[in-house]
Amino acid sequence: VTGVQPCALPIYDATIADDTPTFTGVGAVTNGADAEIRVEIYSGTSTAGTLVQTLTATRNSSTGAYSVTVADASKLANGTYTAQAEQSTVSGNTGYSPTATFVVDTAKPTITSLTGPTDPSASPSATFTFAYSDGAGSGVTAVMCDLDGYGFDSCSSAKTYYPLADGTHTFSLKVQEDRK
Repeated sequence: VTGVQPCALPIYDATIADDTPTFTGVGAVTNGADAEIRVEIYSGTSTAGTLVQTLTATRNSSTGAYSVTVADASKLANGTYTAQAEQSTVSGNTGYSPTATFVVDTAKPTITSLTGPTDPSASPSATFTFAYSDGAGSGVTAVMCDLDGYGFDSCSSAKTYYPLADGTHTFSLKVQEDRK
């Protein structure tokens, strides 16, 4: 079979927060090409990994387009996967799409500790210390701090603000990771 096009994810070689991704592509519509497209999902970075799921879609008879989504009952666990589409002919030949490798990461980073000045405080400065964890996630890519809604800026494990006006202040912390 010629004409089985890439097994597309929303983004190739990316980390996605979706454990029920949709795969799309275009199969052959030539005489003898099967209408059924199979998308095989393997654990790891190649088709040499363990076969985790086989999804089946019926291609459009005139355009060849197909789309198939992992069912809620068969959600992918966090980890690295490789997907490949295949289409057969009535004579038994099989065509394969290029592979698409992706990472499923549904684990959000969490703030594990956060301390600040005593309330109330007479000090003209305030230091906030914090720690965070991404567990088995894809890695933290940004930590951002904000005081009183003036806008987030980069910070690491502590942030000091000086001088502060008298009054109540609000500190906010965001921890982000590279997920699509």
